[in-house]
Amino acid sequence: LFADDKLLLQELITANDILKQPLDLSTNQKHFNELSLMDVVRMTDLALRRIINMAKELTFFKSLSSKDQISVLKGSCSELLILRGVMVFDQKKHAWNTSVIQV
Repeated sequence: LFADDKLLLQELITANDILKQPLDLSTNQKHFNELSLMDVVRMTDLALRRIINMAKELTFFKSLSSKDQISVLKGSCSELLILRGVMVFDQKKHAWNTSVIQV
C-alpha cells in the first residue's frame, strides 16, 4: 500500500471506533430478548446517529457539499445498518453480540 492509502485506512479505523461503543438504550428491561419495537427503533436511531458521526470524521466526506453529504447518507443508510449488523453478528452463537447494547 502507498502511504496515502495507509492514512486512509487509519482514518477509517479511527472513525469506526465510534461504532464500537455500546448503545445505551436506557430501558428498564433486563434482557435483550425483551426489547420492544420502540427499543428497536431507538437502537436504530442511535446507530444511524453514530454512522453520521463516523462519516463526519472522514476527510473525503467532509470535502463534499452539505447536499451531497445528505444524499450519500440517505442513499446508504440501509447498507450501512446491514454492514453494522454483520460486524456485531456472532457466527458461533448465531446471534448478534449484545455486549454492544447496554439495557
